[in-house]
Amino acid sequence: LSNLEDNLDSQNFVLSQQDDTHTATLPIPNSPSKIIVYVDMDCFYVSVAISQKPYLEGLPLVVTPSGRSTGTSEVSSASYEARKYGIKPRMLVSEALKLCPDLEVLPCDFEKYSKVSEKIYQIFMK
Repeated sequence: LSNLEDNLDSQNFVLSQQDDTHTATLPIPNSPSKIIVYVDMDCFYVSVAISQKPYLEGLPLVVTPSGRSTGTSEVSSASYEARKYGIKPRMLVSEALKLCPDLEVLPCDFEKYSKVSEKIYQIFMK
């Protein structure tokens, strides 16, 4: 989302974050009101992974920076199916696998996230 945040900042958007919720507001010139855009980007990394590999839809899935299921790798994003097992972002993948042995573990794809966030930004600007 860093590209999105940089672009929104350049357009005078005011970004705020509370928990996993990001809010962008854009002041409207000569108007006392403003537009508030709420976008639920929860599971963004997982959603991007599923768009590339649709056969993963409906499976418990996590995305990690390393893509490894050993060591101290942490969950960056967890699908809703994985969350049913108690798996959460920032949890060690080794702990997540204890909760759900059939968990799919994928590596982060920051280049793809950047491209998708840019497309989202373009939609906001329309």
